[in-house]
Amino acid sequence: MNGKPKNKESIGERFCRRFDLPADIASGGLTLELRGRSNLLLCGCREILAYSPERIRLRLSRGQIEVWGRSLVMTAYYEGQTGIDGEIYGINLCPDEAQNEDK
Repeated sequence: MNGKPKNKESIGERFCRRFDLPADIASGGLTLELRGRSNLLLCGCREILAYSPERIRLRLSRGQIEVWGRSLVMTAYYEGQTGIDGEIYGINLCPDEAQNEDK
């Protein structure tokens, strides 16, 4: 043994570092992209908790996200990627413990 510490960095982490990308991408964390006030793209969703034209709440790997507005529609939900269109008034990120009620 030469006494050097072994590199514990994953391939995804090395890729993100090499191409100057956020580390959350490699860890499967949340990525959001808001285009104007009418289109939201999310990556990292696990489950739909609430769905109405005024409010959409989703479970993430760590916590929840709530989108509220008017005429909200989920345009996509596939392998953790979600698209939401409508008049978006607000976005709230919460830990799981903060919102135990599913209304």
